[in-house]
Amino acid sequence: MIKTYISYFVNAFLVTELPSWHINIKKRLVKSSKIYFRDNGMLHYLLGINDRESLYGNIAVGSSWEGFVIHQVKSVLSTDDEIYFYRTQDGAEIDLLIRRDTRWLAAVEIKLSLSPKLTKGSYLAMEDLGVEKLYVVTPGEERYVYESNVEVIGLLQFLDEFKNKD
Repeated sequence: MIKTYISYFVNAFLVTELPSWHINIKKRLVKSSKIYFRDNGMLHYLLGINDRESLYGNIAVGSSWEGFVIHQVKSVLSTDDEIYFYRTQDGAEIDLLIRRDTRWLAAVEIKLSLSPKLTKGSYLAMEDLGVEKLYVVTPGEERYVYESNVEVIGLLQFLDEFKNKD
């Protein structure tokens, strides 16, 4: 019954369902989809968030930012591109995977912080998936190398870089 309601909300463009990537049968993977409100204003209203101060004081601020980034990225990708998230029950996780044809176009961690910190789970997920580079998308404008295979990048720069990238 819940799947029926979610399907209705997806078809009514109220929410987006982000499927999990689960091809590796050796790992215990989370296979349920993530659900994001397409309109963060509606989400904020339902949570009783009326201003910036109450937004940043709310526990849902990170999820709100994550949903916003996913919708912005989805809007600049080719219609044939696929998007997923990856999470194991052991804590390995990547917030957004972008796949084109049979290869990973990008792996993205979404952080609201201007000085993001990655967990061991991000590195484990990169290893599981064979991802060569991880982007950490932040609300800032600064772009820098976090580690040799990890780059911190602002949302606008990321969108410019991956807008219908071939």
